[in-house]
Amino acid sequence: ASASAAEEAQAAAESAQAAAEASASATYTASVGTTWSGSDSVGYTQTINVADILATDNPIVDCVFGTDISANKLYSTAWGLITRITTADGSITLYANTGKPATAFTIQLKVVR
Repeated sequence: ASASAAEEAQAAAESAQAAAEASASATYTASVGTTWSGSDSVGYTQTINVADILATDNPIVDCVFGTDISANKLYSTAWGLITRITTADGSITLYANTGKPATAFTIQLKVVR
C-alpha cells in the first residue's frame, strides 16, 4: 500500500510540474486614445486592437506611468474613469461609465495561460 501511495504522490508531482511548464505569461501594451463611442446616459466604450490577446484571457491591467508628475496626474485621472475591460481575440474593449477620459494614456496587460 505504501508503494502505491508513493507512486500516486510521484504522479501528482509530475502532473503539477507539467501544468506549471505548460503555463506561459505574456505582456501587452495598448494605447488608449481620446475617441470614445457612447454617451453619458449609456456609458462610453473604446475597442483597441491588441495582437495575440485571446477572448479567454483574463488580464491583469494597469496604467503605465512615467517620471513626469504632471503627465502622471492626467493619466491617473483618465485611468480612474475606466470601469471594466473585456477581451476578444485580437482586441480589448474598455468601458467608462462616469465620463470619458480626455487624456490619452498607455495600459499594460499581463496574461497567464
